[in-house]
Amino acid sequence: MDNLLYKAFMPQDIQLHKQDDTLPQAFQTCRTIITTLGIAVVVFDDEMNISLINEEMECLLGLTHEIVAEKKTLIDFIVPAEQSHFLTFYEQQKQSEKNPLDRRTFTLLDNEQVRKQVSITIRMLPQLHRAVATIMDVTDDVSIHLELQESEHKFRLLFENAQEGIYQTTPSGTIILANPAFVAMLGYSSLEEVLALNIEKDIYINNEQRNTILNELTSTGKVSNYQLNWQKKDGSIINIVASSHIVRDAQGEIIFYENTAVDITKAKEAQRALESSHQFFRNIVQYLPDPTFAVDTQGIIVAWNNAVETLTGFSAHDMLGKGNYEYALPFYGERRPLIVDYLLTGTLPPHDQYSNLSRDGETVTSEAYSPLLRAGEGAYLWGSASLIRDGEGKAIGAINTIKDFTDYKETQKKLQYYSMNDILTGLYNRSYFEEEMKRLNHSRFLPLSVITCDVDGLKLINDSLGHPKGDELLQAAATVLRSSFRAWDAISRIGGDEFAVILPNTDSETAQKIVRRLADELDSYNKSNPAYHLSLSIGFATGTLPLQEVFIEADNSLLRNKMYQSGNAKHHFTKALLVLLSERDFINEGHGERLESLAIAMADAINLSTMEKEQLIMLAKFHDIGKVGISDRILFKPSTLTKEEMQEMKRHAEIGYRIAQSSPEISHIANYILHHHEWWNGQGYPFGLRGEDIPKLSRILAIIDAYDAMSNHRPHRKALTQQEVIHQLTLSSGKQFDPYLLRYFFEIIQKQETITRKENE
Repeated sequence: MDNLLYKAFMPQDIQLHKQDDTLPQAFQTCRTIITTLGIAVVVFDDEMNISLINEEMECLLGLTHEIVAEKKTLIDFIVPAEQSHFLTFYEQQKQSEKNPLDRRTFTLLDNEQVRKQVSITIRMLPQLHRAVATIMDVTDDVSIHLELQESEHKFRLLFENAQEGIYQTTPSGTIILANPAFVAMLGYSSLEEVLALNIEKDIYINNEQRNTILNELTSTGKVSNYQLNWQKKDGSIINIVASSHIVRDAQGEIIFYENTAVDITKAKEAQRALESSHQFFRNIVQYLPDPTFAVDTQGIIVAWNNAVETLTGFSAHDMLGKGNYEYALPFYGERRPLIVDYLLTGTLPPHDQYSNLSRDGETVTSEAYSPLLRAGEGAYLWGSASLIRDGEGKAIGAINTIKDFTDYKETQKKLQYYSMNDILTGLYNRSYFEEEMKRLNHSRFLPLSVITCDVDGLKLINDSLGHPKGDELLQAAATVLRSSFRAWDAISRIGGDEFAVILPNTDSETAQKIVRRLADELDSYNKSNPAYHLSLSIGFATGTLPLQEVFIEADNSLLRNKMYQSGNAKHHFTKALLVLLSERDFINEGHGERLESLAIAMADAINLSTMEKEQLIMLAKFHDIGKVGISDRILFKPSTLTKEEMQEMKRHAEIGYRIAQSSPEISHIANYILHHHEWWNGQGYPFGLRGEDIPKLSRILAIIDAYDAMSNHRPHRKALTQQEVIHQLTLSSGKQFDPYLLRYFFEIIQKQETITRKENE
């Protein structure tokens, strides 16, 4: 072979690649062998000048022999950074030509300047001063090797730097591999300490957990996210989450278990702290005095306290954990967003659902009306919704506090109503009337008419029958006025017994028609209520601005009418009292007639003057007029009156006195009415007068009234016999009754008995 190569390589022409018919046949044969080899071959001399390259080499470099001829030396194809290494390799091969061939990897640059990793072997031919280099393209092999190295490096980095513990154990529990995180997790300082442990004996606290995992591994081949309790080197307990899978050999036998473990002790502690915080929050919400509920960012109810249970009637058990606007149902009967939802979405609630809306930072307040609360009567609510944020400032929900201010709202309405309306009659009050005076004092309301009214005899009713009866009379007047005016006319009570109406765009003729209609309504009322005659003095005026002058003129008209009405009203009042007395059974069953008969007999017996006789007869009729002001409960009580009830009963003398003074028809007997319960010995009432200091007519009436009272049935006792009555009067002679007048009265009784006996014979 050497001889063959020697002959073949004798020519120095670099263009050996060309066909040359003059070359010896052996050379041609050798060249053919080299050029047809399936591996790249380069023949070069001691100076590295290339003598021959085959087609594989041309393909490797992407170069033709012409380009090779231009570069001439093999070193020109090596990247500059590796040329010195190649020269060293070449010299080493020259020095060890008898040793086994060595192969080195270098980087070549092809025609496109693409780097290719090649494995080069050099065979020295010293006799020919030549060398033959065989070159293999190992670019792909090198890339794979590098990738494997890189992958192994990455895996090692991952294994060494993983935050979770990674370890391998045998079925018996021996730890055969562990990463630093696993070592640190257990509190050890070195891998050697951990590799000396048995996981079942030294780490597991509860072997049942280990057995459970092994059983599941045997059954399924893997375990995921299993929570365990382990023991650290110092004996402290940690909570971990472990995952495992089995690694088997070709025969299916278990080689080891590959495991991961994550220390969740701090997470558990944080979770417990969070749960404690949540429970603390729920406790705070639960015992807030105001109705309160909270939702998370998804609108799920997370808190529903006692107060909101009471307000809505919906329990926390029924509400917690529910979404889809469930919390709106107790308030509105439909699913709809509440202010907590608008707060979470960053929008304001619609004004047709909420009033008095305001937003201050992360808090929204508003008012709303809930038609379902308070057993369907409805409630006015004030609400405040605020965002709830976690420790990192992230919004995690919202809390809604509610106040039921229905009572306050109703009070406001009442105050507003009372500020403009009269409480007793429901009509407008003086304040409203004065505001109307200002508003209507304008030319567009001309002509203006004003009608004023005054309830006649109101003071007399108040003094005699009490203010409740006077209030009834005022309410009756308000009823008559409402029925007489148009619905839009503002009727006002401007004083104790005074009423007024301003009629814009109303001429005098129309005002007179309204006054006549009012008079007709008044007559109709009195016909239906004869016991309490309602008398109104009416005045009216029509004029121009200023309106105040029209009002003054109407008031003057009222005063003129009142002077005319005054006597008539008192007359009606006296008649009404008599009707009332009759209805209340004070002068029924002949009581009045009997007293009048006895009064006439006494007047004649003691020779009273005609005027005194008339006064005594009138006194007999009206002496108990004051009892119209005493409660029926006391008047008709079937049993004996209590001390307090007796004191109330005694007031009838004073009440009767005031009534009589206010009525011209009976004012002349007012003083006799006042003293008709005084006693001869000074133990009577109301002033404790004694003897002849008591008016004579009052003393006479006391005797005849006592006689008739004992002789007839009363609610609390039966009538006494004639002898019993005489006996009782005799016992009271000189005490309760005038003894002088009592002797005259006994004579009258004896005469009446004699007459009655003769008539019966």
